[in-house]
Amino acid sequence: MIEHTLIPTHPAQAMTGRNDIVVASVQYGPQPMLMERDVPVIARDGEVLYVNVFRPHGEGRFAVVISADIYGKDTINLDWLVGMHTRGEYDTSLYTAWESPDPGFWVPNGYAVVKAGLRGTSGSTGSLSPMSKVEAQDYYDLVEWAAVQPWSTGAVGSTGVSYLAMTQWQMAALAPPHLKAAVPFEGVVDMYREWSFHGGIPETSFSRNWLIATRARCPGIDVEDMDQARADHPLYDEYWAAKMPVLAN
Repeated sequence: MIEHTLIPTHPAQAMTGRNDIVVASVQYGPQPMLMERDVPVIARDGEVLYVNVFRPHGEGRFAVVISADIYGKDTINLDWLVGMHTRGEYDTSLYTAWESPDPGFWVPNGYAVVKAGLRGTSGSTGSLSPMSKVEAQDYYDLVEWAAVQPWSTGAVGSTGVSYLAMTQWQMAALAPPHLKAAVPFEGVVDMYREWSFHGGIPETSFSRNWLIATRARCPGIDVEDMDQARADHPLYDEYWAAKMPVLAN
């Protein structure tokens, strides 16, 4: 097949199950690959988490790059950049979810990419509780699931920006056996000192707006009210300690 004859496909065309897609890679031009959409992963407590998997055509095992968040595994990064009027825009393929690794880069380099929707989002069941131990355990289970798939070498690395970095701190502190690397960047570690009370000063804007936007994206889902939690827990206590990863691990 001659590369320049490939016609890129659009994420909106992807159906649940296997899809043969052509990704307009920024780095490499049109790239054929496989996309498995809405793959169910059963968490340890029985909740169902849904993921998208991108991987090269043909037989083989590939190291895995995974990211997990609550923004939607089927979002389009470039659309969100435009919608949020974000400065410092950058180019990605259309199959790149918000703040996530780009399949258009990783798959041509011989990796599989797993994009996971954490519980309460992207059809995944359960309540949405940011930076909770349950959320960290879900991410742990996703890493271990990816490691034992027939297309996986068993080596898994995580990456992502902001919320996708914060989930990594929590997950990596649980030390999943197959996690070989974590690359969290631009992400809070301490939800008390770095999110809700910078230098002891209450944060009164971002948390509220984030909550409103998250509830709008997840209708009918129980979303933990971290804005109210800031008012209910003005001092560092067990609530905040439960959201703090043990970095020594």
